[in-house]
Amino acid sequence: MLSFLAGAKPARRAQGHPVKYLGGGGSVVLDGLAPLGEADVKFVRYASMFQRLQVDSVDGDSVPIALLHMEHGGRGQISILRLETRVKDSQPPKRARPDARPRRVYEYVDVRAVFDALRDGVVSSSLHPGHEIAMLVGLIGLSGTDFTRGLPLVSGRTIYDRLPELWGPLAAAYDPLSRQLLPDRALDRLVARIYHLKFHRHAPVCEGGLDVVLGALAGSKLGQRTKAMLPTRPVLHCTVRNVNWLLCYWQAPVYPDPVQPRFGFARVNGAVCFDA
Repeated sequence: MLSFLAGAKPARRAQGHPVKYLGGGGSVVLDGLAPLGEADVKFVRYASMFQRLQVDSVDGDSVPIALLHMEHGGRGQISILRLETRVKDSQPPKRARPDARPRRVYEYVDVRAVFDALRDGVVSSSLHPGHEIAMLVGLIGLSGTDFTRGLPLVSGRTIYDRLPELWGPLAAAYDPLSRQLLPDRALDRLVARIYHLKFHRHAPVCEGGLDVVLGALAGSKLGQRTKAMLPTRPVLHCTVRNVNWLLCYWQAPVYPDPVQPRFGFARVNGAVCFDA
């Protein structure tokens, strides 16, 4: 089994070829593997090379990346060691002494088991079969990642709890040929539905698309602070395009430059930022 630390960024070799460390202190430079982005998107290729991979992950991106690897037919057994996922129905931890330091709890994630559970028991396979994980990652992108802004006023938990009601609008917004979201359709079918479900009393109708829902919320009895946090269509359009780049980055061995209108990023004073 090969053990791999995801998220680590060695200062000297971050942009170079990866190194295979051998027993006894030796090492071999893997010249056949080109440098590739962050550690998060590098590790799945080692699963195919070595068949069994143990990943010590410092953030959550490694799980959906590994799931996408499986959906693409990637080989290998992947286990990820990460901070324990707390679910709403889990037993609360025992009360600790007031001066006690919080204890980190870790868990092992069997990626194949998660993949099978999602495909068999959580998401529908009748719409765009073989793209279920990519579609789910689209929703993850909308809930917020290192490269995408989350939908204002909407949590990832809200999206997941409404997954059965969102799967149809998501399928309508997803293009299986490009494995991308169609931005305007995503706004008027999927994002409009999300805000309709979140604020049903204030926006009881979502037919007519996003502008109708946002207009209803702006004219509703929501508090002024909440209304000030409502997004605009251009901001949400940018977010959907950011999600499309994330899908490219997490799926493809060669990903396109994000700084172009297609993906909603711009370069300002040398820094990459959102274009809306």
